[in-house]
Amino acid sequence: MNERTPSRTSSFLAAALVAALVAAATVSAGCGGDRGGTHPIEEKRVLSEPRPDHRVAADTRQRLGPAGPSEGMRPMQDGPPPGPSLAWDLPAGWKELPPAKFRDANFAVPGRDRLECYVTVLPGGGGGIAANIARWHRQMGLGAISDAEILALPRTRFFGADGPLVRIDGSFQGSGAEKASGGYTMAATVVELADAAVTAKLVGPSADVAAEFDRFVALCASMRDIAPAGVPEGHPPVGGFDAAGLKWTAPEGWREGPAKQMRLVTFVPAETTGVECYVTVLSGVAGGLEANVNRWRGQLGQTPLSAADLAALTVLPVLGRDARLVEIDGGASSLLGLVCELGPQTVFVKMTGPTEVLRAERERFLSFCKSLS
Repeated sequence: MNERTPSRTSSFLAAALVAALVAAATVSAGCGGDRGGTHPIEEKRVLSEPRPDHRVAADTRQRLGPAGPSEGMRPMQDGPPPGPSLAWDLPAGWKELPPAKFRDANFAVPGRDRLECYVTVLPGGGGGIAANIARWHRQMGLGAISDAEILALPRTRFFGADGPLVRIDGSFQGSGAEKASGGYTMAATVVELADAAVTAKLVGPSADVAAEFDRFVALCASMRDIAPAGVPEGHPPVGGFDAAGLKWTAPEGWREGPAKQMRLVTFVPAETTGVECYVTVLSGVAGGLEANVNRWRGQLGQTPLSAADLAALTVLPVLGRDARLVEIDGGASSLLGLVCELGPQTVFVKMTGPTEVLRAERERFLSFCKSLS
C-alpha cells in the first residue's frame, strides 16, 4: 500500500494541474483574452431575480438597498426596512450608467460630458427636506435658504408625490472636488418615503442643464416605487395591518400629510418645516429592537447602544404591549421613535426633524403613541 501511494499522489496532482490549465484557458477566453477577430460576449441581464448591482429600466423592477450616506452621514446599519424598488422611463437620447457610490440610479446624456444626473436613497432622510436643500445651496456656493423660501419653491412630481423643485445657478463643488466649477446649474428634488428620502439631481454647465431640464422633470415624474420582486401587485400590506384597522387621535395642531409609500399615516405639526411623524407596520420583528434602534442612531451619527442600554429604554404602554421609546439627539436634528412588537407584525412610530422642534412636540408625540388602538 505504501509503495503505491506516491504514484497515486503524482497522478492526482498531474490531473489537477491539467484541469487548472484548462479552466484558466476557458476563463481567459471568456474575459476577452482573445483579442483577435472573435465577437465580444453579450451581457445578459436576468430580471426575474433582480440583484442590487443591476440597472433598472422602464417596466423592470429592482430591489435596491439604500445608497451610501450623504456627506457627513454614517453608513446605514444592516436591517430593515429596505429601500424602495425603483423604476423609471428613460428620456429619449439619455443612457443609463451602472449604479455607483451614493447613486442608486445613474444617467448620462451623450454629447454633454460634464452633465450628471442621478437618484440617491438617503437612509433616515438625510436630515429631512430642509437639510437636503440647504446642503445643495452650499454645494453651489450659496448662503442659507429660509423656511419661507423653501415653502415658496415650485413643486414637481417625484415618486407619486409633490417634491420641491430646486434650480440653482452658481459654482458647483461636489464631494471630494478640490475646487468649484463656475457657470454651473443644479436642478434637484426630494421626497420622503418610509425611513428614507429619495433625491434626484441634474448638475452641469448651465447651458446643458437648461437644454435637458424638461427631460429631467419628465424622468422625475416617471420615477416610481413598485412592488418588490416576489410580491404580486395588489398584495395586501405586509404584516396584515390596514389603516382602517388601526385608530389614533391626532394631537391638537397636527395636520395629516400626503400619503406615502409604506406608511399608514403621516402627520406634520402646524407651522413647522422638515418635521413629520408617521406610522409604519412591518411583518414579524422587522430585524428586532437592537437592529432598528442602532440603525436609527447610526443615521444621526451616534454610537450603538449596548444590550444594557437597550434594556433600560423607557417602556410605554401601546396597543396592550410594552413598547420601547427611543430618543436620539443628533445635534441639529433628532429623532423620537417607538417600537411596538406584536408578534406577527411590528408597529413603528417615528418623528424626525430639528431638535428644538422635537423637544417642543415630545409630549404630543407620546400622546399620539398612547392613543393607538
